[in-house]
Amino acid sequence: MSGLNKTQQVAKLICDWRGFKVKIEWVMEETGFEHKTTIRILRKFEKKGYLQFLEEKVKLSRPWCKNFPKKFPVWETVDREGLREFVECPGKNGKGQLRDKIWKAIRIKRNFTAREIEALCEIDILTIVDYIYALKKHDLVRETGRSREGKHWQLKIVNPQVKRPQLSEVKKKAAKKKKGDQQ
Repeated sequence: MSGLNKTQQVAKLICDWRGFKVKIEWVMEETGFEHKTTIRILRKFEKKGYLQFLEEKVKLSRPWCKNFPKKFPVWETVDREGLREFVECPGKNGKGQLRDKIWKAIRIKRNFTAREIEALCEIDILTIVDYIYALKKHDLVRETGRSREGKHWQLKIVNPQVKRPQLSEVKKKAAKKKKGDQQ
């Protein structure tokens, strides 16, 4: 289940399972997540209407294990198709996920064209070009030339961060830097 966040992993697990009851012990065992994390995710699905709360089993706490959870809720799947859609497109518009893929390809290539990134990511070329121009505006990439394939770009950062830069934050830092230069 690599490439999926924790919420998506739990949703995929529930979708792939044929039963209707979702016990927290089973989800914790299959995913390896902590009790608190699993409860949070399953309650999120309950609020969205994908699961319905059935019962809560209370088990006695063991004195030698302080972090042992006492309550074990049980849910029933109501909308399996909704969960399946949640796994496929979890974001509001998926823009962040597309930009993450593009950023990863740019970090790998360092010198690239939009067509090369398109071949790596399998994302629409217009989305890639828009993101490249946003990176150029924030001074993270520069144009190095042109050919039949299009403009050639180069990543300016020597050691690029793994996480995609939040362009609004970069803009604020650039504005602060300009204020300091003016004074």
